[in-house]
Amino acid sequence: MFSLRSYVPWSVPLLAGLLSIGSVPQGLPERAREEVRALSRDDFDGDGYQDLVITAPGATFHDPDGYALADRTGAGYVTVLYGGPHGPSTNRRVVISRLTQGVPGGPMDMEQLGAPTFKGDLDGDGYADLVLGGGVRENGAVVVWGGPRGLLTAGVTRVADNMPVMGDFDGDGRLDLVLVPAIRRAADAASPGGAGTIRYGPLSRSGTPARESDFADDFRRFDVWDGSVGDVNGDGRDELTLKGVCGPGATVQNTCVRLYSGSASGLGVPGYELPGAAAAVHGDLNGDGYDDVLSGATTDAGVGTIALGSPGGVRPRDTWTTLDRAVRGTPAAAMLAGRDIGALATGDITGDGIDDLAVGLIGTAHGEDGRSDASGAVLVLPGTRTGPTGIGAQLFTPGTPGMPGTADQGDGFGGSLRLLDLNGDGHADLTVGAPGAGDGDGRVYVLWGRAEGVVTEAAVMLDGKSVGAQYTGVQFGSAVR
Repeated sequence: MFSLRSYVPWSVPLLAGLLSIGSVPQGLPERAREEVRALSRDDFDGDGYQDLVITAPGATFHDPDGYALADRTGAGYVTVLYGGPHGPSTNRRVVISRLTQGVPGGPMDMEQLGAPTFKGDLDGDGYADLVLGGGVRENGAVVVWGGPRGLLTAGVTRVADNMPVMGDFDGDGRLDLVLVPAIRRAADAASPGGAGTIRYGPLSRSGTPARESDFADDFRRFDVWDGSVGDVNGDGRDELTLKGVCGPGATVQNTCVRLYSGSASGLGVPGYELPGAAAAVHGDLNGDGYDDVLSGATTDAGVGTIALGSPGGVRPRDTWTTLDRAVRGTPAAAMLAGRDIGALATGDITGDGIDDLAVGLIGTAHGEDGRSDASGAVLVLPGTRTGPTGIGAQLFTPGTPGMPGTADQGDGFGGSLRLLDLNGDGHADLTVGAPGAGDGDGRVYVLWGRAEGVVTEAAVMLDGKSVGAQYTGVQFGSAVR
């Protein structure tokens, strides 16, 4: 997940015009340059508003002819909702699957298209592009290119391997594409092995990079699930975190997060390994100009590691702390206690220039009746000059006053999170996925950011049906980008 601070809309039309140039003019103030760069990673149509991507990995496609192919269970689809002055609109959307004309490959069992998903301007034309991965290596990841009319599936490009992550790792102002071997879908499946590759931008529409190199890690021993990028040392180059299985067997106890440093020549070998891989994000949670690294674990309820950035990179291990320590002595401690972390997101909700932190709490360790409560909740922690704090924390569930819908067992509310400024008002808005809602149909909620924090006023609830797509058992909202 990219950690990109919400931009201040000093001129949305001007920002949109700068995006159409295809590069960031050197004469702009640094704050404005950062805003343009942020938009180019999240704005597919160049209108100056960040756009929202929602995955539905559980979608099954049925053979329309009755004989040509069997049903494809868990093939998945992805929905893109374009942002605007009133937020994301179901009237301006595109739904993409392997059945969409122009998308290479056909639907396959358990591909879960869009797991993972990344956004960014790969070809340097000023419009964000969409990279979709999946769990079937034969299909490969694909790039759907952005432009003035948004994402168009004509000319979709297939790229090798299935696990893509985007970032500017060599600091040349162009986004690069990391591709690692496909993940295992079962604990006893053979590890894919082999080396990853880095395609340095810009990429042509045929997928040809400016240059290419091997990604030096042993993926026979590291089974990657997802990734995140951020500039930890402030040198203008992204660092990369990859989360996945670092030990034998695909079990939670063997998960970890690895951090790779960017350099003028590209990515280096991993320098740090953090425990737990339920979630991993970057964000500047103390406003010092250096992105921090956060990871969330499910092995110990309520525990997430916070490693602060600095000019020398990630600060020493003896300075790392955990979420439960950061909120100790505040009301947020009780909100966090005993809950599993399912997702993390960072962004500037209040507009004070410091990233805030959203924590998806997907369940309690044990309810009063001895069962796990998997309805879920989201805890929002304000960022301060000393890091995230529980003072002024907010807790949201589907049953919070002002929220549409109700909280039900198994919703998984907070199973996915994203902070984006979807209406261009300078405040990051909170998007929450509840993939288990409605017996696995799934829902997504959009809550608006304000100077005082997140508000439920005019909250939006979305599902597969509301976007005109398959909705039964699709796990809508398993990921939001």
